Amino acid sequence: MSTQKVILNTPIGSYKNPNIADKEAILNAVITNQSFDKTIDNANSNDFIYFDPPYYPLTETANFTAYDKNAFLDEKQKQLFDTFKKLHQKKYTVMKSNSDTSFIKNLYQEYVIDFVQ
Repeated sequence: MSTQKVILNTPIGSYKNPNIADKEAILNAVITNQSFDKTIDNANSNDFIYFDPPYYPLTETANFTAYDKNAFLDEKQKQLFDTFKKLHQKKYTVMKSNSDTSFIKNLYQEYVIDFVQ
């Protein structure tokens, strides 16, 4: 079984001392804004690649599935999965977050899924 992780968001916990301002990591981070499918072309072997797409709807009436006019539903989620899998196969460190739904869990069933409280 793979050791790559997929993180599924759940309601926020109550942290006593969260490390949200790691100065060294923040100052050395390079954040890019590009289509997820371009990641393979631009990744370097030491990169940590994190995908945070519009989350898959928890219910049929949930409607936030895009940051713009293009919905991010089944086909886009499958395309992102294909990119995730290709990066993993090339031995990149890759992580993705999403909602806790059957669709997402089935899509990523070959990977370790951690639930974040």
